[in-house]
Amino acid sequence: MDYNSSEIVLDAAKGLEIRMPDGKPGRHIGYLGLDRENIDGQDVVTTSLASINGASFGSLSKIENASTTFTPLFSSSEFSAITNSMVYSMAGQNPERLTNNFTPGQVSRVLAARVSGAANTAFETLPEGRVDEDWLKSADNIQVVVVADTDMLTDRFWVQTSNFFGQTILQPFANNGDFLINAVDNLSGSSNLLSIRGKGKYQRPFDVVEALTVAAEAKFREQEQRLQNELQQTESQLADLQSQQSESGALVLTAEQTAAVEQFVAKKLAIRKELRVVRHQLDKDIESLGSWLKFLNIAVFPLLLTLLLGAIAQYVRRQMMKQMQQLG
Repeated sequence: MDYNSSEIVLDAAKGLEIRMPDGKPGRHIGYLGLDRENIDGQDVVTTSLASINGASFGSLSKIENASTTFTPLFSSSEFSAITNSMVYSMAGQNPERLTNNFTPGQVSRVLAARVSGAANTAFETLPEGRVDEDWLKSADNIQVVVVADTDMLTDRFWVQTSNFFGQTILQPFANNGDFLINAVDNLSGSSNLLSIRGKGKYQRPFDVVEALTVAAEAKFREQEQRLQNELQQTESQLADLQSQQSESGALVLTAEQTAAVEQFVAKKLAIRKELRVVRHQLDKDIESLGSWLKFLNIAVFPLLLTLLLGAIAQYVRRQMMKQMQQLG
C-alpha cells in the first residue's frame, strides 16, 4: 500500500458547508462529507454506515505486485484533486484559497481501505530485544483497516454537543464513531453487533445536480476572481490618488482628480454589486435546478409510471374480455 503524507485530497462535490472567516456560509473542499456512494457497501465494517465526515484526507493506493488484497472502504468523488499539505495549511484561515486554482480530475481517490491476505514482516533483521522464537516473520492472513485521516474522530465532524440541566448530551449526526467501533469489533474477532449500528440519515444524491453544481461553482470562481482583481486594481489606483494628495499637501483636489476619484468610487461600487449578483445568481440557478429535478423524480416520473401501469392493466383487461366473449 502506498501513502504520501504530504498530499491532501480536495473534493468539490463532497466539500462540507462551513462558516467562512467573513461570517458567510461557504464550501470547504478540504472538509469532506462522504455518503453511501462513497462508502463500500460490501465490507462488514462499512455496510451499514450512511455518512462519514473528515478533513485533510490523504490518498491511498495499492503497490504493484503486492501479496495482499487492497479493498477501498471510503472514496472521494470524481471531482477531486490533490494539493500539497503546505498549501492546505496556508489556506487554513481562508479556505477560499483552495478553490482559486482548483481543477477537478476525473478519478476517484481511496481515502480508507482494508488490507488483507498473506504478508511478510517489515523488519529485515531480528528487532532488538526479541528472541528468534517470538519473531513472527510472516502471516497467512492479516487484517488491517487503514484510514488516511485523523480528523474524522474530532467531535465537531460527527457529534453535536448540548447542555441539558448541567449534563453534556452528545448527539451524533454522522457515523464516524460507528465506523471506529465496527472496525475494532471486527478486527478483534467479534462482529455480532455490527448490523444494528450506523443507522444514520441518508438522502440519495442527485448526481446531475452535483455535477452541474461543481461546474457552476468553477465558472463562478473564475468570474469572481476576475472581479476581485478589478476591485483590487481600482482600490490601488484610488489609494495612489489619495497618496498624491497627501504628498502635495493640497486640501482641495483639482477638477481632474475629483473626476478620477468619483470614477474609481463608482467603478468600485459597480464591481461589488456585480459580485453580489454573481453569487446570488449561482445560488438561485443551483436551487432552481435542484428543485426542478427533485420535482421530476418525486412527482412527475412516479405519476407517469402510474398512468403507464394503469394503461397496461386496462389493455390486459380488454384483451381478457375479448377472449371471454370469443369463448362464450
